[in-house]
Amino acid sequence: MSRFKPWIVVFTAASFFFFQFINMNSFDALGPNIAQAFHLDPLELSNLSAMYFYGNIFLIPTGLLLDRFSTKKMLLGGALLAAFATFLFAHARTIEEAFALRFLIGAFSTLCLLSCVKLTSRWFSTHLTGRVMGLVITFAMLGGIAAQQLSWITNSLGGWRETLNGLSILGLVIALLIALFVKDYPKNYQHQEKLNQSALRKGFWKNFAIPLANPQNWIAGLYANVLSIPIVVIGALFAESYLCSTYGLSSAEAAFIASMIFFGVLIGSPFFGALSDKWNRRKMPMILGAFFNLACRCSHYL
Repeated sequence: MSRFKPWIVVFTAASFFFFQFINMNSFDALGPNIAQAFHLDPLELSNLSAMYFYGNIFLIPTGLLLDRFSTKKMLLGGALLAAFATFLFAHARTIEEAFALRFLIGAFSTLCLLSCVKLTSRWFSTHLTGRVMGLVITFAMLGGIAAQQLSWITNSLGGWRETLNGLSILGLVIALLIALFVKDYPKNYQHQEKLNQSALRKGFWKNFAIPLANPQNWIAGLYANVLSIPIVVIGALFAESYLCSTYGLSSAEAAFIASMIFFGVLIGSPFFGALSDKWNRRKMPMILGAFFNLACRCSHYL
């Protein structure tokens, strides 16, 4: 059991990433239904969807809190609150309520990736970090693929509100799994955790300035954001409606094509993660990924 425990801990935490990735990408499939319910034009619908990403402004305070408090407790609280916010969104009656709740769902999502990174660094050795995080992101991409099927689920259940009610129940199940299986760190990490907590006592601003002063953090953040734009813009909101209106595809065909984005990330994440571990280099796989990404985009115009 101890051999598999690190995987159980990290991938139980990643299940919340999976859940929130469904939430993030849900508007691609549910957008027309939500727009009809609240009488929204395309711009208003995109603004409502974007509230999820505005909520991501809490990434910085979330990171600061994760350095100081139990990862498990914060993750459990985030999963419960996200599930509750999803349930409330399903029952929202005014556009103001919908905007506020979408923002909160996005704010709680800031725990997803950060908690997985934190737990991976504690439960796995550094030479496995790349492939483990690649598999974590792969798990999240399954949520993106699942989100593309929400229109079919909505037709089966009778409405988008019923679909989100079901999604909130999934969130509660994930919260229960987190409570049962996630542990903050292994026993042999206790001494290192004490050293980490001791280092935090040097002062808030001094610790906060350390990552800000490192230009590599800014470059890596810019790189990740630029390459994730197709997932956010296409996969999360406009893919299905664009493909249906431009190419005359059915919803099922458009959802399948849109899901190819997530299939690509599903395959690429563990591949490049394992490659970076094998080479013991992080920069070269990033360059290769950016090059192939650019080549694929340019091929559209040929």
